[in-house]
Amino acid sequence: LVVGTLVWRTNGRRLHSPLVLVPVNLIREDETYGIALDEAGASTPNRSLLARYHRLMTEDSWTHLVRGLVLGALNGVFSGLALLVLLPASVALASGAPAWGLSFGSWLLVLASTVSDFRGQRAGMIGALGFMRDVHHAVGAKIARLPLRWFDSDTAGTMSRAVSQEMLSLGESAAHFLYRIVST
Repeated sequence: LVVGTLVWRTNGRRLHSPLVLVPVNLIREDETYGIALDEAGASTPNRSLLARYHRLMTEDSWTHLVRGLVLGALNGVFSGLALLVLLPASVALASGAPAWGLSFGSWLLVLASTVSDFRGQRAGMIGALGFMRDVHHAVGAKIARLPLRWFDSDTAGTMSRAVSQEMLSLGESAAHFLYRIVST
């Protein structure tokens, strides 16, 4: 099962790439069909998207994006642990007695690890902004080499849309979507 698609063009052809693949089983019940989550598999992001992003970015921007993704994965682990310890921390706060061997202050230290979420999102945003800058420069360099006769009212609108709306969509996916995939 595909969750979301990225629409892009190459060599004049419009292509669709899946964003996340979820393993499912097709189940037939009499005349109807249904789907059920395949417990043996795991949902996976389309890793070829990362390769496509990497080709369009400078190494500095790519390093920031990867740092954000790594911090996102760590944040996913820490967020899960923070939810796990929320109940004993609440008990320690309410009763004043240690819960699971830790005082309330110690539980606050455990919960403070969620600061990694901010750091991860910040690094991912810096990487995404670098990605957008790098692609803008690459598009600008290509446009600068075109002859003036190539530009008319249709191409100006197309280029304006490509450099604004589509660029923001790509930047958002690099900053938000990829971070959330690795952090959950």
